[in-house]
Amino acid sequence: MDVFCKTKQLISVGLSLQQHDAVENGDVSEDEDVRASRDKRLSKMSLKMQDRYKKNYARLLQLAPSLKPLLGDPRKTSELNVIIKKMDAAISATRSDDTSRLKSQIGHYAAFSLCSPIMPPIYDGTGSRTHLGSNHPVLAQFLCPVRELKEFAKDADKAQKKLQSGKIKMTASALPAFLWAGDLPGKDYDDDNMFEGMFEGHLLERTMRHIFTSPSSAYGGETRATRTCNAALHDMTTVEAAHIAYGCLQVRFGISAKNAWSEVDGDFNYRDFYNNIIDLIEDSPDPEWKDELLRAWNLKLFKSEEGRDGNSTTNDISSTSREERDDDLARVRAQMAARRAAKAAPARPPSPPPSVSPPPPPRKLTPACSSEPTPSHESIPVPPRTPRPVPTPRPVPARKPVPAPPRESTPAPREPTPAPSAPRRVSPRKLATPSAPAPARAEPPSPSDLTGSESDDESEPVQAKRKRKAKVSKAKRGKAAPSADAKPRRSSRK
Repeated sequence: MDVFCKTKQLISVGLSLQQHDAVENGDVSEDEDVRASRDKRLSKMSLKMQDRYKKNYARLLQLAPSLKPLLGDPRKTSELNVIIKKMDAAISATRSDDTSRLKSQIGHYAAFSLCSPIMPPIYDGTGSRTHLGSNHPVLAQFLCPVRELKEFAKDADKAQKKLQSGKIKMTASALPAFLWAGDLPGKDYDDDNMFEGMFEGHLLERTMRHIFTSPSSAYGGETRATRTCNAALHDMTTVEAAHIAYGCLQVRFGISAKNAWSEVDGDFNYRDFYNNIIDLIEDSPDPEWKDELLRAWNLKLFKSEEGRDGNSTTNDISSTSREERDDDLARVRAQMAARRAAKAAPARPPSPPPSVSPPPPPRKLTPACSSEPTPSHESIPVPPRTPRPVPTPRPVPARKPVPAPPRESTPAPREPTPAPSAPRRVSPRKLATPSAPAPARAEPPSPSDLTGSESDDESEPVQAKRKRKAKVSKAKRGKAAPSADAKPRRSSRK
């Protein structure tokens, strides 16, 4: 609903327009005097203003359907007046509440980067706003008409003085630079395409989030609000032209030098500015641009292009001249119309493609190494690069085994060797004289041949072993010399 509307006047004009349409359609009949009186009042308003009243009246009944039984009933007049006063107070309180909440934050929102606050500081601790607006070197560029920004590019100090003196007029039809995108508003402004980047300024975006969702979401993060947002309270499901106009209104007043709200600030009229923004969007010659703009704002505020689930009192003539009002607005409309006409124009027939000679037969490709893929072209095959020879790997010499240190062998336990016994005495007459060639050398007798094998020892009785040992001991005492023919015994030890 129109932020500047007076509810009582809105109801009165809305009923008159509703009655007028009913009579024109032949639905009802009325007295000629009543009709003449009504037509006289309506004639003071332009068709644009009448259409605006119709929209606001329909919106009022949508938000407050309980008003319908009270309208047009003389017996309910006092009750209706009480409700109207409450509604007017609520509208004024809402605007004032939004303004006061923005007052302590809008200076931070104006800085493009949080790490680079605006200098000189916007908040000086005095609570006064007289140093803002055109008196601030940075905010002056925000308020400057976008088409006059070139003056700041030439000499910022002189341009600021022209704003202060009124040589550069700030009117409701001279659109301010803060509406356009850029780290410094209007930096990317194109005078031949004014609608490009319009209503995309970072200060406007943060202010809209602050108002309609929550202050914690102003920079685009997730909201941490502990109360219902204004969008839900006012049953706002999609962004409309009036919402964007309201955000522009709050930004313009928030960075101005005015300490108190007023509809007029020098040459600037807030009511006209608000209505101009609404008309520019709703009556855009390029409906596609309008749809793209509203979808973009739905996405910014509600994270979805489809939106969330869920003036003078007598005429619309601005306090400024009609020529000034139509200056920027007419240019934007003309450019939008040209854009739409260009889209609607039939496309030129495509030019025939240039003749292309057939490509030469492809060369026989040499298979390339798997490690280096051969580049290919779609039009003309290019011979692959000659693969680089793969070097033969050098043989790696086998490592010589390191000899292990010699291990000391532990001798195996030996069985005890019996003491050697003296050789038996052989009688000379028993020795045979060798007549034949000497036989092959026999193995030396082992101790077992002299003393008997272990198996014999084990099988002999104990008494026989004792007798044999006694005979051996007697032979030792005799010390008989061995015969010359007897072969020496080898020790059994190794």
